[in-house]
Amino acid sequence: MAKKTPERKAGRPPIEFDLEIVEGLGRIGATAAEIAYVLPASQSTIEHRLADPESDFHKAYRKGQALLKASLRRKQIGVAMAGNVTMLIWLGKQHLGQQDRLYHDTVDYTPLLHDCAENDRDALRRIAAGVHPEVILRERAGLAGGRR
Repeated sequence: MAKKTPERKAGRPPIEFDLEIVEGLGRIGATAAEIAYVLPASQSTIEHRLADPESDFHKAYRKGQALLKASLRRKQIGVAMAGNVTMLIWLGKQHLGQQDRLYHDTVDYTPLLHDCAENDRDALRRIAAGVHPEVILRERAGLAGGRR
């Protein structure tokens, strides 16, 4: 009887990477191309490892990214608390749901449009050409031509 040799997987054996280096690269936000340069591996190999959420490589890189984000957040909050108003506003928008509000007065131009449709075809043509109805209202009120 012939002895069976253990089965081997076809292809190259997987490259082993130092996961501490991978985590460190995540901490500085390195791209796949930059990681490939540092680790000497192809960019496609790095991209495949990063794409597999179950791999230790992916987990180490994501841990590094999380540490980067925490560090940046800590620094931003420190800058804001030191009195940087712009940073306070930005962080308020990001974390507290604050937002800039633009207030617009709304004017009902329906009566003007009805009047134009019935009596003033020229005004209606001007509105269709892009003249704002407010301009026509000012002209009718004798306020055309600027400030008084």
